[in-house]
Amino acid sequence: HAGAEAEDIDSVVEFMLHYHFLDDQSYAWRLAQDLKNLKKFGNQRIVQELRRKGISEEYIEEAVSELQDEEDVLLPMGEKRLQGDFEKKSVDRVLRYFVSHGYQIRDILRCVEQIKEKEESDGL
Repeated sequence: HAGAEAEDIDSVVEFMLHYHFLDDQSYAWRLAQDLKNLKKFGNQRIVQELRRKGISEEYIEEAVSELQDEEDVLLPMGEKRLQGDFEKKSVDRVLRYFVSHGYQIRDILRCVEQIKEKEESDGL
């Protein structure tokens, strides 16, 4: 017997609605959180990924607005990636990495500058 019975379909849809599996707003928020926290993506990349999934602009804007400040991710990751090396080659490598993860160049450069200032003041 091919296909699913109507009552089975209704039961599955009801289950999925109950657990918010068919809720784009909830999905957008959860996916944005995961991309920020697990993949360490910047807001630009998160917007791109949500659009790719077909999420509405309204839900994308809402989900991204609730994310933690990008600086909270950039500073510790930048410190780890730079490891006190502020040569042009190292800074360029860090810039490429963060740009590919969806961060804006001005935010990256500001964080690199903050890290450098911190290192210099700690070294005194």
